[in-house]
Amino acid sequence: MKKLCPLLFIAALSLGLGGCVPKAKLVEAETKLAAAETQLAETQTKLADSEAKLAAIEERITTGRQIFTDTKTQNTTLADEVATLKNQVTEANVKNSLLLDGVTALKKQLAEQAEQTKEQTTLWQKELDDTQKLLADAYAKLAQKPPLPVTISFRSRLLHPGYAASFRTQIKKDFPVMVLIKSKSLGTTEQRQLNLSQLMAKELDISVFEGDAITVKHAEYADKTVVCPSGK
Repeated sequence: MKKLCPLLFIAALSLGLGGCVPKAKLVEAETKLAAAETQLAETQTKLADSEAKLAAIEERITTGRQIFTDTKTQNTTLADEVATLKNQVTEANVKNSLLLDGVTALKKQLAEQAEQTKEQTTLWQKELDDTQKLLADAYAKLAQKPPLPVTISFRSRLLHPGYAASFRTQIKKDFPVMVLIKSKSLGTTEQRQLNLSQLMAKELDISVFEGDAITVKHAEYADKTVVCPSGK
């Protein structure tokens, strides 16, 4: 078709000129024809480029629409998640409020119990102090035992070295006592049980020496201690 266009153009030009076409006009016509063909080719190239760009734009539009659709879907999903989170936050706030109320009530209860415990502890401490005072008074009275009603004397022994310790009481009934003898020279302590009587004195079965300490004990009386003197 492109090859026939110049021939048709020349034929039409010949007919218009009565079949007689000057050579110069023919050349000019061919030049214009060539220029027109060149412009047509350029136009077709530009058209092809435009069509390609249009296709690319349409593809981008399609892609954009898909992205928009996906984004809209994601936004819807995010909106649902946000709504769910808001509900969870609301529920958490309600629970926190309930817990706070519970903690406040518990603190108040603990404070009241602590105050009651403090008051009760104060009462118990007062009762304990009073009881300890009574016990101290009782122990003090018990500690104030009467003097032991026993006299102790010493005599030289005839057949053995040292002295004999003699014990006598004015108590009419039998009067059992414990006698501790601490040796000054040996540092040892011996003990003897004696049943004293008003009727007669009792002596130890061992000798004592100068400086020995003799202690007489009875549960209802204060202890009595004497030291064996010298020159007996």
